[in-house]
Amino acid sequence: MSLFTLRYQMALSSVRDEILYTKVRLRANPLTAKKAAEYDALIKELATVQSIEQALADAKIETGALIDGIDDVLDPLVDRLSNALLSLTDQNRDSELYKRYFGTARPHEVKKPVLGKELALVQGWVPSLKSSTEPELKALGLELESAVTAGVKAEAAYRDAERKLADFRRLGERKAIIDKANHIRQGTYGELAQLPHTPGTSLPRDFASGFFRHKPREDVTVERLQSQVAELELALAARREELKAAEAAAAADASAAAAKERLILEAQLRAAEVELAAASERTQSLRNRIGAPAPAPQ
Repeated sequence: MSLFTLRYQMALSSVRDEILYTKVRLRANPLTAKKAAEYDALIKELATVQSIEQALADAKIETGALIDGIDDVLDPLVDRLSNALLSLTDQNRDSELYKRYFGTARPHEVKKPVLGKELALVQGWVPSLKSSTEPELKALGLELESAVTAGVKAEAAYRDAERKLADFRRLGERKAIIDKANHIRQGTYGELAQLPHTPGTSLPRDFASGFFRHKPREDVTVERLQSQVAELELALAARREELKAAEAAAAADASAAAAKERLILEAQLRAAEVELAAASERTQSLRNRIGAPAPAPQ
């Protein structure tokens, strides 16, 4: 058996399993017991690297959680701004004031990203809102500024945590400890492989291979492949159901938004018709008072 190389993609716990197995086998054999100390030291060094990796992974999760929390604060502020603008413009999404902030986008479209583009867009709103003469908009500008500041800080922290973890795994201590483990294992294997050739020994030719776990190998059979295909089909069916539900939710959101807009337009139309009728009535009253003739039909 040739000794397999520990891969960089392996979990450090799996690397430790390989080192621990060899250490126990070495210590149990009088011919090799002294070499176990090198693996004791390697396990201790690996534990330090594992703790560093866990801390870096934790930092990435923690900053990601902060981003999600800030997004939960920012999204309602976007809705409140939309409602405030509509209140100030008689529900007119085509007004210059509303378009200044949302353009042609709907609030749910602005809120869809978890920070990212949403944060960049909202960040551009803050100076204008803070300088507004409308008290409600000014107050919203201050709230948005606080959320944006926290969001910018959290995103920077997440990118930093992500970079540090990637560097640690590709270039830093993690790569170094796996390289070291492979070097020690190869050295041990080479030394042990020479022992059967020592005069006066009666060791088997594959003596060295017994101190290392064999790389697991899965037999490729029709039954195994059928089982794997069935699992993949179940997973695919589940994803299709999720996609179908997501599409239905998106369609429902769009339908609800369209229905709401229609109600707003109908209310505006009724108000305009009432105003027109009142204006027509006032016009006719004035004509009657001054005896003016009705306008000639066009």
